[in-house]
Amino acid sequence: MNYQELVEELTKAAAQIAADITIKTIEEQRQADAKAIKDRRIHNTKLLLRKYRLFNEHIGSATFKESQINLAMAIDFSQQMYDPNNRADQVVEGILNSTKKTKIILSHINSMLRVYEIYCNDSNSDQMLRRYDSLFGKYIADERVSYEDLAEKWNVDIRTIRRDIHAAENDFSVLLFGVDWLHRYDDFLR
Repeated sequence: MNYQELVEELTKAAAQIAADITIKTIEEQRQADAKAIKDRRIHNTKLLLRKYRLFNEHIGSATFKESQINLAMAIDFSQQMYDPNNRADQVVEGILNSTKKTKIILSHINSMLRVYEIYCNDSNSDQMLRRYDSLFGKYIADERVSYEDLAEKWNVDIRTIRRDIHAAENDFSVLLFGVDWLHRYDDFLR
């Protein structure tokens, strides 16, 4: 083998090693990104569930309803029309939009809770019934139910209740973010 052939062989070998390392690095990054997406989805689900009672309180105690805000804006319109520095309408609109978004989120959560309840009830599995009941007790019920009370009710260990809630959060996350998210997640993993 002459010098030129040796250089070509070494170059090919180095290129192959570099390509293999690049492919491995890209795959590892893709898996890390997929895990981050899943972690963010679970985090967001838990956050929405933890704040569920607060969202309900927000909707129930909104000072103005949309019709009242529209009436107030109509009455005040002529005064605001000529004042370019008036930002009150933006504040009112922001509050109204916040209330609307919260209502939409709560409506979606409530719908998916009904779906999850039906899914768990139709499973004819004590474990699935316990998962729904534990999720509901921890996050949704007017009065939060303790892990101890849930464990006593279902005659299981507190660790079982914690595992059930964790599994229910994962199941509920899929319902909350839907099939579109699953397709994106699966495509991302490939």
